[in-house]
Amino acid sequence: MILVEICRGVYKIFALGDSPNRCQLLDFLDDLESNLQKDGDRVLALLKRVAREGPPKNPDICHQIGNKIYQFSQGRLRVIWFYDEGKMIICTQGFIKKTPRTPQGEISNAKLAMKSYFEAKKSGLIEIIAVEEGE
Repeated sequence: MILVEICRGVYKIFALGDSPNRCQLLDFLDDLESNLQKDGDRVLALLKRVAREGPPKNPDICHQIGNKIYQFSQGRLRVIWFYDEGKMIICTQGFIKKTPRTPQGEISNAKLAMKSYFEAKKSGLIEIIAVEEGE
């Protein structure tokens, strides 16, 4: 399993990747249509702020959506994530909000990703890739 480092500060923010060149969250943000690009920029700014200060207490921006599964919200964009020890935040995926509640499929995907992550971690099968600032 690949972890792509998004940013670091007091917290380390990572996103799950399929390969050294594929990261679902970064690919999602890169492929946004122009009308959603400002929200994408806000997501990246939020992740940088979270790395410095920790997850915000504002439930409109950050809240729990399942057992140990959380969601960041910026405009119509959502990023699902979970904690790991050592002040690590692991982002599983991003999606565009189309319904009032988070779709169950998105939550199920996040739970499966979290399970896979902890199994890979236990087996020592995690590779960390740092993304240079500005990429």
